[in-house]
Amino acid sequence: MEAGGLHDLFPAPTGTCGVVGAPPFGTEVSLDVNEILRSGRFVRGVVEGDSVPDLSLLHPDHSKNGERDEHADEEQHRQPVLGAIGTRYGHAFGILDARPRRARVTSRAVITAAEAVRHVRSGDTVMVGGFGLVGAPLTLVDALVEHSDATDLTIVSNNIGEPGRGLGKLLRQGRIRRGISSYFTSNPEAVAAVNAGEIEATLVPQGTFAEAIRAGGAGIGGFYTPVGAGTLLAEGKEERLIGGVRHVLEEPIRADVALVYAARADALGNLWYRRTARNFNPLMATAATITIAEAGEIVSVGALQPESVVTPHLYVDYLVQRT
Repeated sequence: MEAGGLHDLFPAPTGTCGVVGAPPFGTEVSLDVNEILRSGRFVRGVVEGDSVPDLSLLHPDHSKNGERDEHADEEQHRQPVLGAIGTRYGHAFGILDARPRRARVTSRAVITAAEAVRHVRSGDTVMVGGFGLVGAPLTLVDALVEHSDATDLTIVSNNIGEPGRGLGKLLRQGRIRRGISSYFTSNPEAVAAVNAGEIEATLVPQGTFAEAIRAGGAGIGGFYTPVGAGTLLAEGKEERLIGGVRHVLEEPIRADVALVYAARADALGNLWYRRTARNFNPLMATAATITIAEAGEIVSVGALQPESVVTPHLYVDYLVQRT
């Protein structure tokens, strides 16, 4: 793609977007930012220059009776500007947030746990952070047990809780159809349910489990690992000899909803995790259509040191205060 070709799409040069995916690498072209926003064909990106985007063009619902909703604009200015291009060049610009979404979520909102679990539907795949109960979003799990009737769920979690605790409560309700986990044995009731044919079990070695979730969040179509090659875990999977060693092709894991826990979040949804409670939470936050973060503490924007942020707010759709 030639940079000049974009002038035909957006001829009025007032803003500047860095082209990061088109040859020659690093080419800069001038675009009319507001014309881009009017097109409605946008991706998350970065716009630099003297032009100030009219954000009401991007979110028409932010205008009331023809007047600008200043509070809505302020909220948007606290977030990276949304750039836009025609779908033909949708790969070329900025910092892409390519996660498919069930519905467009335009801001982080602090909601109750009961409200949050309404996003879980019957038949969904749900990622739940934690190593055992450490780092698990227990307020959200309890709300899923008490305030949701979603059933036939596929649970992606390192463990299926413990007897009567965490996801173990959901198991007792008979609402889990399948578990994708590394350690079913932390809950003897889960083992018994598998042996009785009450739930399906997909056992994944823990390192492979983590990498498959990471791949799901990164948009990677699969990866090869020597772990499990030549064992029952490799049955039905493609194998390849790499460097003289048998490898198994593993597919990425994604979910409809991710429930994660962070020790601290700011009002935008940036997340900080405490020690081993971090475990699978940052990976899962990237790999779901909707990410709901339970936070031990919610602080004002700017209270978190930038270098301490592990999960940027762009991955978080809703915040819930732990109770």
